[in-house]
Amino acid sequence: FKDWLYWFPKKIGHDQDGLNIVVRGVYRTGDTTLPTPKYNDSERIIWAATSNNTAVSLLAVKGWGNAYTYIAGQVHKLYNSTLYETHWVWTGGSPECKVQNMRDAMTYMDSPEYYGHTPAPPLIPVAAPGVVPTPQHAPKPLMLLTMDLDIPQVDASYNKLRFNDTEVMVQTHIRAANYQLQQAYWGILATVALDRVYVLPGFQCFCTKNWYMTQSCRINGEKHTQFPFMCALGDLLRAKKILTGMQFVFSSSRNHELHVREYPFLSNPHVAADLKASKLVLQPMAKGNTGTVPVTDAQLNGLVAPVRQADGTHSLDVPWPLNSEQLKQVVDQAAGGPWRIVHLSNASRIMGGGFKESSDWAAFDGKINTYVTYWCCRSPADQKALNGSERIQFQILPPARILLPARV
Repeated sequence: FKDWLYWFPKKIGHDQDGLNIVVRGVYRTGDTTLPTPKYNDSERIIWAATSNNTAVSLLAVKGWGNAYTYIAGQVHKLYNSTLYETHWVWTGGSPECKVQNMRDAMTYMDSPEYYGHTPAPPLIPVAAPGVVPTPQHAPKPLMLLTMDLDIPQVDASYNKLRFNDTEVMVQTHIRAANYQLQQAYWGILATVALDRVYVLPGFQCFCTKNWYMTQSCRINGEKHTQFPFMCALGDLLRAKKILTGMQFVFSSSRNHELHVREYPFLSNPHVAADLKASKLVLQPMAKGNTGTVPVTDAQLNGLVAPVRQADGTHSLDVPWPLNSEQLKQVVDQAAGGPWRIVHLSNASRIMGGGFKESSDWAAFDGKINTYVTYWCCRSPADQKALNGSERIQFQILPPARILLPARV
């Protein structure tokens, strides 16, 4: 390490360039004052040029991965490889992106409370004589909102499109991503209304995101990636802002902070069993109210008890479109609760009534846009030919909300 660290202040590049010099010496730089490495071909060992007591050997490339080869290319599945290590880069540079990638892979260990386990009761302090002790409140149990996501379909020819068809693939990806995000909009709205934690749906990507151009929507023209693949959080949303809590401020000066869980959360073996066993599925009735006709109190009061299904979940057909207050009423009154998981089978349809207060809805729209990222990057040639930008911003607002007058 001393030899490696020696090169850090020399402005020769980054840490990998320094290691390259240590191992290869003159062969890396052309500087004849540096020594050469010594090769032991029979044992597949290279003795480092500037540190002759350091040996470098080789392992099969397929035993190692990065976030791109793991998430997009899924190379370890293609070769049925057991990975020695995955370097969580190439899908967002922030620590939050890396943490979320590991959570998606179920290789990150959070606290028991994160997985819905009830923490130990707080200790009751001993009060002085004549002093009434301060009440100790039990922490709020983890309450989730989940949702189904309708994924656009492409035929098998999509994965065979060539370099000259990259823009066709980009546009397919933008349309598909916006369609999915605009469904998530209603799920996030419902989560805020119910004051729950949002389990991110499994977004699917039809093009990779990078910091320079892609070829056929793949990085450096590799052939492993098949579309669609499960997106990393940073592919569509701003991971750092999402993971530190989505902040909403409404007209009543009520602040709301929304937190999320990763899309495979309920498949994680660390999740509390009693959490997974308490699930209410809301399904839109076969026929809902037309246009902007609101759901009436009579419709809500006429709901039957949830029906137990073979898998142990309970389902309830609800009128639609509901607004935020009506959703709370439905969930609060559903027999068998309180339900730890509320699942929306069609969030766009069920929650079409939005927030009851128009000012709250406008505030929500104004803030939700700040959590969406962009796709990158078009090739310089396509930018010139299309007179287009390198980046394309995703759109989470449903079309009907985009056309509204300016929001606060």
